[in-house]
Amino acid sequence: QQIRVLGYCGQVLNSPDGICYISKDKDKGGLGTSELTYHSDMAFTPEPFRAISLHSVDVLDGDSSTRFASGTKAHATLPTALRQTLAGVKVLSAMGIDMGGEQLTTEVPPGMPQFTRPAVILHPITGVPILYVNQQHATQVEGWPRAQGAALLREVFEHLYRPEHLYEHHWFNGDLVIWDNMSLQHGRGQLQGSGARTLQLVVCAPNSFFELCPQLFQDPDYLQWVNSTDPAADRYLIERVVARWSGQPAAN
Repeated sequence: QQIRVLGYCGQVLNSPDGICYISKDKDKGGLGTSELTYHSDMAFTPEPFRAISLHSVDVLDGDSSTRFASGTKAHATLPTALRQTLAGVKVLSAMGIDMGGEQLTTEVPPGMPQFTRPAVILHPITGVPILYVNQQHATQVEGWPRAQGAALLREVFEHLYRPEHLYEHHWFNGDLVIWDNMSLQHGRGQLQGSGARTLQLVVCAPNSFFELCPQLFQDPDYLQWVNSTDPAADRYLIERVVARWSGQPAAN
């Protein structure tokens, strides 16, 4: 039923990353219990996912949540000076090794999936402007000194994640939430110590993760990392993969 409903929103991504489970229980799904900072799925590629849905199939009612930040509302309320500064600015986004942090002070390895686009984009269907910079993927401002670019991005984050731009959905069994992955970012807090949490994911997108990032296809270290119950603690796995892409010595 969830797949059928998402079909009204666009092309359902019929792949393991387009229809799957997100769960604390490694036998039921991926992403474990670690924090996920605000992000837009696949923003580090030329083709971010279009729409995303989560259906709670086994949760402790009200015990965990998913948080949302509106890039459209944040753009509409930009202070004049910041709006003028962002005009023409482009930002490099990269897949994060630590999905619970940010990347403003780290160098992006050459082999890491990454993409540069304007900080403000137009929605591909509605044409509405979106402040399309997120905490998990943004790394640096193109053509700016690193420190100045980081300062600008932190100013953007301070505005983007103001309370009036946010919504937090607390999960109850049977909930179905569908959102526009271009207009809205999402994230979650730490889940350690919380109750059961298994959500079914269905995505609308023309291309899968591995089609957009073919260098990761069937890489055993990547697959072990992304299915880990604690990707942050097992970051050595993705670091080893990135080292291979970059032609650097692999981590032990």
